[in-house]
Amino acid sequence: MTSAIGRASFALVDAKTRILEAAVDLLSRSADPEISTREVCEVAGITAPALYHHFGDKERLLSAVVDRGWARFLESKRAQPRSTTAESSLSLSPKWW
Repeated sequence: MTSAIGRASFALVDAKTRILEAAVDLLSRSADPEISTREVCEVAGITAPALYHHFGDKERLLSAVVDRGWARFLESKRAQPRSTTAESSLSLSPKWW
C-alpha cells in the first residue's frame, strides 16, 4: 500500500514525464525493441487515454523518447570541457588510421 506522502510525491511528477520515463525504462530493460502502450501505461501509473492525450500514438511517444535521449546527449557534450588545441581535439577522436 502506498503512503499518502508517496502518492503526493508521485502526483507531483507530471503524467507526460512519467510516461516518457516509463517508456525509457521499458526500452532499456527489454531485449525486444517493441514495447506496448499497455506496458507503458502500467509502469507510468496512467490510463491509455492519458498517454494518447500527451503523445497521440505510439510512434510519437517513441519519437519523444529519441528526442529526449538526443537532448540529454547534447547536454552532456556541452558540459564537457572544450579542448584548446587541435592536437588535444584529435586525441578525443577515434583513430581511423
